[in-house]
Amino acid sequence: MTKDTVALVKEVQSALSVAKDAMLDRAIEIGMPGIKMSNAPYINPEAVLREALQNAFQDLRMIAEMSGQNDCLAQIKSYHVANSAGFGSVQYDHEAEEPVAAGLSQAQGFLRSLVAAGAGRRVGDLELFSNILWSTAKLVLACNKNPKVEKDVRDTVHFLLKCAYPDLSRRTEISHPGKIYIPDFASRKAQSLAEFKFAENDKDLKVAYDDLETDAFGYSGYDTWASKFALIYLTSAFANQQEIAAHFESVGKPDDWTIIVVNGQ
Repeated sequence: MTKDTVALVKEVQSALSVAKDAMLDRAIEIGMPGIKMSNAPYINPEAVLREALQNAFQDLRMIAEMSGQNDCLAQIKSYHVANSAGFGSVQYDHEAEEPVAAGLSQAQGFLRSLVAAGAGRRVGDLELFSNILWSTAKLVLACNKNPKVEKDVRDTVHFLLKCAYPDLSRRTEISHPGKIYIPDFASRKAQSLAEFKFAENDKDLKVAYDDLETDAFGYSGYDTWASKFALIYLTSAFANQQEIAAHFESVGKPDDWTIIVVNGQ
C-alpha cells in the first residue's frame, strides 16, 4: 500500500464508524427494541448514515483504482450504482436480533478485500492476519513513520488489522494461575493473537527474548487462539530472522508461535 491508499483506508474506516453510530441512532429513532444510544446521537441520523456510506464507497472506489484492483473496483461500482438510493435505510435482523443498514456490511466487506489484496493476496482469516504482520515494514514506510518506541509500531499496524478484523481487541484478558496476560492484539475471528517487541540493540533484544518466553508460557493451553505471533521490530540490521528464530527454537518455542522479525531499515 502507498501512503495515499493508507490515508484513504483510514478515511473509509472513519466513515464506516460514523455510519455504524448513525445506524444505531436511526434504529432508536424508528423504535427498534434493545438498542443502546450512542454517546453523541445525531440529530438527523438517516442523513448522516447516507452521507457516510456515500463517502465510504467513493473512497473505496479510489482505493481500488489506485491499487489496480480492477475486479474489486468493478464490483464496488456495480453495487454502489445499484444500491446507493437505499443508503440511509435501517432494517431489523430478527435472526441476529440487531439492526442492519443497507450498504454498511457490504462496504466493510469491500474494505476487507482491498486490505487483503494490499497485504499480498486473497487469503483466509488466519493467513491474512499473518500477512498483515509480515507487511509491517512496508506499512511503516508507507506512513512515513520513524518509530521511536514499541507503541509507534503497534499504532501503525493497528488500523489495518482493525479494518480486516472489526473484532480486534487490545484488551483481551487471558487468565493463567497467578497472572493475567493481555496480548497487544487479539482477534477471535482470526483465532490469532500477537505480541510486539521493539529493539534498538542487543540489550533490548535480550529483554524481548525474556518477555516472549514468559508470554509463550502464559498463553499456552488455550485452543481459542490457533496461532500466536511474536513480532520483533529492529531499528537496524543488528540481528536477523534466522538468528532470532533459532534462539526461540533452542529454548523450546511452542509450535503454535510464529516469530516475525521486521527490520526498520
